[in-house]
Amino acid sequence: MKTLCTLKTELLADPDTRAEYDAMADEFSIAHELIVARSCAGLTQDEVAQRIGTTQSVAATPARAASTGCPSPQCWRNQFGIHRPHGS
Repeated sequence: MKTLCTLKTELLADPDTRAEYDAMADEFSIAHELIVARSCAGLTQDEVAQRIGTTQSVAATPARAASTGCPSPQCWRNQFGIHRPHGS
């Protein structure tokens, strides 16, 4: 069985796949920031959804979460009163 790391390496060896992956860097960054913000606040996806007036499935997907009017990680941090520790 392949590991995720091995599979990712193999897939990204293809130039077209790599270009598409690289084009999504901003989305990956936003997803990471949203996960960090939720984790720092000690909230579940359901609790985040309730606070922004949507469902858990929407809150679980950054692209859909952006449609709630709180698209940026900073917006989420402000909404939940989260201050990121230095260096994270």
